[in-house]
Amino acid sequence: MKKIKNLLLALLSVACVGTMAVGFAGCGEEEDSSSSKEPIFSQSSNVVSSAENSTSSVEKSSSMEEDSSAANSSFVVESSSSEEESSSNEETSSVMESSSGDDDSSSDSSSVEEEKIPSEGLEFTLNADELSYSVTGIGTCTDTDLIIPATYNDLPVTEIGADAFEYSSLTSVEIGEGIEFIRSNAFSGCYKLKTVVIPDSVTTIGAHAFGTCFYLKSIVIGRGVKFIAMNAFSSCERLTGVYIKDIAAWCDILFYGQSVGMDTNPLQYAKNLYLNNELITELVIPESVTEIKEYAFYCCSSLTSVIIPSSVTTIGSGAFRYCESLTSVYISDIATWCNISFGDSSANPLCYAKNLYLNDEIVTKVVIPDTITEIKNYAFYNCNSLTSVEIPDSVTMIDQESFENCSSLTSIEIPDSVITIGKRAFYKCSSLTSIVIGDSVTTIGSCAFYECSSLTSITFNGTVNEWNAISKDSGWKQNVPATEVVCKDGSVAL
Repeated sequence: MKKIKNLLLALLSVACVGTMAVGFAGCGEEEDSSSSKEPIFSQSSNVVSSAENSTSSVEKSSSMEEDSSAANSSFVVESSSSEEESSSNEETSSVMESSSGDDDSSSDSSSVEEEKIPSEGLEFTLNADELSYSVTGIGTCTDTDLIIPATYNDLPVTEIGADAFEYSSLTSVEIGEGIEFIRSNAFSGCYKLKTVVIPDSVTTIGAHAFGTCFYLKSIVIGRGVKFIAMNAFSSCERLTGVYIKDIAAWCDILFYGQSVGMDTNPLQYAKNLYLNNELITELVIPESVTEIKEYAFYCCSSLTSVIIPSSVTTIGSGAFRYCESLTSVYISDIATWCNISFGDSSANPLCYAKNLYLNDEIVTKVVIPDTITEIKNYAFYNCNSLTSVEIPDSVTMIDQESFENCSSLTSIEIPDSVITIGKRAFYKCSSLTSIVIGDSVTTIGSCAFYECSSLTSITFNGTVNEWNAISKDSGWKQNVPATEVVCKDGSVAL
């Protein structure tokens, strides 16, 4: 018994020692854990961020918050989770921005639209009709990306007042649908302004409205704009693109003052015209268009070709001036082409293109239809592809500059029906070697055959007296090598 008792005491002693050892080991491990707590949880939080979703991160964080001894660790986890969420939001925002133009992504598109909250703090003035407002100043608004609302106090905003945002530090402007007028100097001197979006509701852009916006790069012009006043885009020298939705609407804009050197058409600086975000190089005028207004495509150097439909009857002055990249003009009917009223030589795209195509075939020989009574001003101006012209007896007038600079034209026979040959009608037709002039001609305009440097043969179908009776303006034959006019009863020296 004693031996057994001693044995039990020995076992009990060993057990106590083991328990104490375990206890001390546990305390030491807890102390080590405490001293290295933050690095351990930081590592853990990184693992959570890379390997688990945000829900599991929150759950881990929540469970750790319940443990008061791990409060600091919980903070580290939460911070890491916040960074991850912030990064995720940035990526989402980036994706939404990149897909905002995708019509198929309706959910993304609506999200972007929801973010476009109209600017607050702007100044408004009740209009005289007391049914609408004008936005008249920046007020207390601090936005640099300005979104002008379409309504204020439950009434429509119809105009942006004169000088409203003059010299403001705006970087972009988006105008609400419903606004109709942008008054003079509205954004003048906004030297930081880079982009402007003008909706379809706007009809008028006032004088100097965007003048001296030196850093303006692009502008969207809605299809409702009908009138742009002088110097509306003066000194906007960094413009690179004008964006539109409708060619017919663009052709109908009156660019007031461009004819006297005012910076009215933004293409003067931008040079590039975009239709539905596509750069226009091959311009197709819609068949609904009957008139292309003055300076419509002024300085539009992106254009390489243009199709003019038979519906067009009028093209205003300067409509294609400085479109120096044009190489071809396409038409479908010579008669309607001859009936177009061109405001000046640069209204005719041949001024730069030089090559005329009829039903996709380059025109070298023109047969004027017998329905034509007048070959109008500038009709074949600078048409270098043209080598011969057949004019019917129905024609009574060849207007000014109608064949000017047709440098490949070699001969011309003017029928007896023609009464008037306009000034500069055959100016600088340098390959023209012979002409026959009908006996009904009573007037030859100034410089009509000026510098036809190859012209050696002139024949008149009438008598010498009839030739002498013709009114000939000064310089009609200047620098022409021909020495005489052969009449049916003799010759007249030149």
